[in-house]
Amino acid sequence: MKTAFADGRAQVDFAAFYVDWQDLQVNLNLNVYDPGCASAVTTNAGSATSKGGEFQFTTRPTDWFLFTAAATYTKARLGEPPAGASIGNQGDPLQNAPEWQGTMSGELLFPVLHGDYRGSWRADMSYYGWQISSQVAGRDPFYYVPAHALLNTRLTVSPKNSNWSAELFVNNVLNRMVFYGAQAYFGEPGTNQALVGRPRQFGITFRKSWE
Repeated sequence: MKTAFADGRAQVDFAAFYVDWQDLQVNLNLNVYDPGCASAVTTNAGSATSKGGEFQFTTRPTDWFLFTAAATYTKARLGEPPAGASIGNQGDPLQNAPEWQGTMSGELLFPVLHGDYRGSWRADMSYYGWQISSQVAGRDPFYYVPAHALLNTRLTVSPKNSNWSAELFVNNVLNRMVFYGAQAYFGEPGTNQALVGRPRQFGITFRKSWE
């Protein structure tokens, strides 16, 4: 569903979805079927369901300001796994599928040097709810990924009627430690290594286009 109002300066979008996922890719331990076989194979044998909704609101109350907010709810769960599968139990959350996600952004346009240059300042906030990073049957707490939020911002300046621009950006403004998950560390048995995001970043980007 999409709808616009306030003379087209505001828009609301909404979507609902249901996914019945069959033949999910899983790892099967073959010793369940043949005790003398210690191998494992990757095959399409599992199932999962995903249902939820998405909402987005966009408004441009003036020609120099744009605001957008969006939220997504997803309930993704495993179905009954086949014998020998190492993907978890029926009803477990699907990996890398947070129940709640959200974004919010604002952009401000303004003239620079008496209108000879165009300027814009933009800020983006993103939120990801908790999730798991591995679908193994006996999950270690290390595979739990806590919720996190990130704030990025950038300031852009470009000459009027020109094809180049300069941008000053700051990513992860609040310098948050973001944990994305874990994976086995094969250099030392019985240990894992964390997957983390970058700390605060400053930078300058120059862009030019040729027609």
